[in-house]
Amino acid sequence: MKILLYIFLTLLYYPLFGQSQNQCAEVEYSFFGNTELPTSYYATLYINKDISLFHEKINGAVRGELKTDDGRVYESFTTSTKPRFLEPYFKIDRSKHEIFFFEVIGANTYLIQDNYQNLEWLITDENKIINNLSCNKAITNFRGRQWVAWFTTEIPLSFGPWKLHGLPGLIIEAYDATNRYTWRAVKIKFEKSDLFNRDFGSLIKTKNTKPIAYRQFLLNSKEYDNNVDAEMMKNDPNLRDISVPNNGLETKYEWEK
Repeated sequence: MKILLYIFLTLLYYPLFGQSQNQCAEVEYSFFGNTELPTSYYATLYINKDISLFHEKINGAVRGELKTDDGRVYESFTTSTKPRFLEPYFKIDRSKHEIFFFEVIGANTYLIQDNYQNLEWLITDENKIINNLSCNKAITNFRGRQWVAWFTTEIPLSFGPWKLHGLPGLIIEAYDATNRYTWRAVKIKFEKSDLFNRDFGSLIKTKNTKPIAYRQFLLNSKEYDNNVDAEMMKNDPNLRDISVPNNGLETKYEWEK
């Protein structure tokens, strides 16, 4: 109840946004991954007019189940997760049509430049009130998943969690069509972050100084994984190479068409 009340009181001040010429905001989202090992954490979206920085703070509880081949659960567990050595940052610059973020291969962190995409949103007639904000429903397809977003034009900032952007208002809630991944805004305040005074590439120490293209990074990552698998099977002939389906946020890329 205290959390809900805090959200309500925080969002009561959204009309003040119209008085601000800086168009700056800081939005905290909760994330839930309804995956084989369910995961939850918080992330913060920093907005400065045409630029957003999204910082995932991965530190929470992981709950999981071990199942037999016929689907019966024979063990359930909950464990706490320590912060990863990389807490990802994503940068979207709508004026320059640029997307940058950090990711790892092995023990090395890389600065990556992604392909900027203008997401094609279908804005529906559906609407609902979320945390005292009037929100509209929009749908888009992005890299193998259909995404549903509830956005509010009462905060006319075209950003949201992760790589979701391009709507005529702030995304308050977003989830994929299978409800595997969900983000919800839990706190909003209107101020500029000091992060915008720093060079994005300096936020995390990386192996590369010049950004690597996302497509090339994925190829390098796959090669690394294959080499690790080959080395493990060489050391233990009883190991088998098992193909694992890609159930991540992105399952298919535009260059794979």
